[in-house]
Amino acid sequence: MKSFVLYLTIFFVVATTLRGIFGLDRYRFYENPNLKKKLAENKKHKKRATTHKFLNLKKFKFDKATPILEYSSIFGTKLLPIEQKYLQEGIKKHLAKEWFTKTQNRDKYKLVLNIRKHDISTHRYITMHKGKRRYRIDQKSNIRITYKVLNSNGVVVAKAFIPYNVIIKAASYWDFIESERLAKKRLYLIIGEKIANSLNSKRFYIFKH
Repeated sequence: MKSFVLYLTIFFVVATTLRGIFGLDRYRFYENPNLKKKLAENKKHKKRATTHKFLNLKKFKFDKATPILEYSSIFGTKLLPIEQKYLQEGIKKHLAKEWFTKTQNRDKYKLVLNIRKHDISTHRYITMHKGKRRYRIDQKSNIRITYKVLNSNGVVVAKAFIPYNVIIKAASYWDFIESERLAKKRLYLIIGEKIANSLNSKRFYIFKH
């Protein structure tokens, strides 16, 4: 009986000692087997969220460069709609790259125009070309262009006067109405180009204000 008690005592002492020794590595038994995988997923998600945030910031930019010059004041020049259309096309086509931006919060400017056109003479006549009638128009005009540029605060930052004497010729196989349209198109595209070139020459001065 004493031998049995002694045996049990030795067994528990040894078992407790071994448990204490191996218990020092107890964290191994409680380690989450999916911990590394979860940490990797969190890192990937964080990277994706950062990229998504960057893409959202890019949405605050225009996809294509747009002019920072407002043409709405052109409608106050008493020009016909077709004349306004070609005038804006001429200006936009010849503006320097500094007048365009993809940033929405870029400072914008307003162009105020005054165009006075005096027709000195207009000749309409019909000619034959390769067996077909051509309706021709020759128009001599005296044009005076004045403009001013206003910044976002309404302050005038530039102004100019552009005199222009021109003879515009146009022809159409349809009728005189079409030849007049072509003459207007040519004239106001040229006027737009002249205004754009003047604005380009002043752009560094304008952007300083």
